[in-house]
Amino acid sequence: MKKIFTTLAAALMVAVSANAAITVTNNEGESLENGAVITLGDSDFHLDEQLLSLGLYQWSAEYAPMVKSSSNVHFYVELTNSLIQFCPTGNCFNPTQDGDKYVIDVDYDELEFAANLHLNYMSETLPQASETAVINITNKEGDSFTYTVNFVTTDSGVDEIMTSSANIAGIYDLQGRRVRDDYRGVAIVVYDNGKAVKQVIK
Repeated sequence: MKKIFTTLAAALMVAVSANAAITVTNNEGESLENGAVITLGDSDFHLDEQLLSLGLYQWSAEYAPMVKSSSNVHFYVELTNSLIQFCPTGNCFNPTQDGDKYVIDVDYDELEFAANLHLNYMSETLPQASETAVINITNKEGDSFTYTVNFVTTDSGVDEIMTSSANIAGIYDLQGRRVRDDYRGVAIVVYDNGKAVKQVIK
């Protein structure tokens, strides 16, 4: 009888700890491993066409995994650049500078949410850069989950198309105004894969 009780107690403890665990799934709904490292590159950045029509350039990349926890969570996020925004379910937290890094240290009272992380570059061309965000999530049961997102860009001026099958989504002059297909001169050609090329149209 004691053996049965011990077995049941152990099974119950496993079930409770399983329920208490923090789970994270990626953009495709696949489970992330604790300690996972995700790298976003040039093809993950997109030029905001609406801002481009106003003459403004903004390159954006986003990673938004789903987080589930059995209790309220605490975030400790380390960023290499204050341009990286951490906005779980749209609630953005401002980082504080801590030496050569930026830190977000905050409690969050949701049990299931999209942990939106995005980086915006306000520049005409996508810069060559490498930025990192390390997200550590803990809950009241003492569970923890950590993952790292690297933003690595190698373009030195958006001068190539990522796929040869991309279609032209729009042509803009250097002031960001959309122009007709018969436009001649220097233009920004935006493709439906999010890439843009500055080229001379003859």
